[in-house]
Order: sequence, then structure tokens, then C-alpha cells
Amino acid sequence: MVLDYLLIAGFHMGIGGAAVATGLGYCVTAVVGLAVFFRKKGLLYFCKPVVRFKVLANAAANGCSEMATALVTGIITMMFNRTMLRYVGENRGGQPLRLLCMC
Repeated sequence: MVLDYLLIAGFHMGIGGAAVATGLGYCVTAVVGLAVFFRKKGLLYFCKPVVRFKVLANAAANGCSEMATALVTGIITMMFNRTMLRYVGENRGGQPLRLLCMC
């Protein structure tokens, strides 16, 4: 919020200033968050990963239902969009509905 005000009003950057402020906010958050994990003294830190195939297989089996849900949701959304375009038409509001439903 402070960066938004500073860049938009203080430096007269307009909407570009809002974009820069948003990007800087995310970068600062990422750097501070990652700095915690790079210290070896803390409770959580980065280490070399160990590949355990049984754990990977269990995670893949557990994720199958979520994958199926996402796949079916995409198919239903596509069918709904095609149906709405057929009945409403692209020039009478169908295009904004397509964009709205795909988000």
C-alpha cells in the first residue's frame, strides 16, 4: 500500500507505478521468506532431496482423484462454453461469458 501510494502519487507513475509496486512487494516477500530457509540454524532449512519411490507412488496414487476432478471440471467448462456460444452467440454476450467461465 505504501509503495502504491509512493509510486502512483509521489512519482506520478500511474498504473505502471502500481504494477511496479506489486512486483516489488512480491519480490521482497519472496526474498525474506527464502532467507529463513537458507539458514541452517533454524528448524526448517533446505537440504539435498532424497528420492524414495514408495513415497512418490503413494503421493501419485493419492493425487489421482484431484487430477480426475480437475480434468472433469475442464471438460464441463468447455461443454458449457460451447453450449452458451451456440445458444447466445458470440456477438450477443457469449464471448465475455466464455472468459468469465474459464477463469
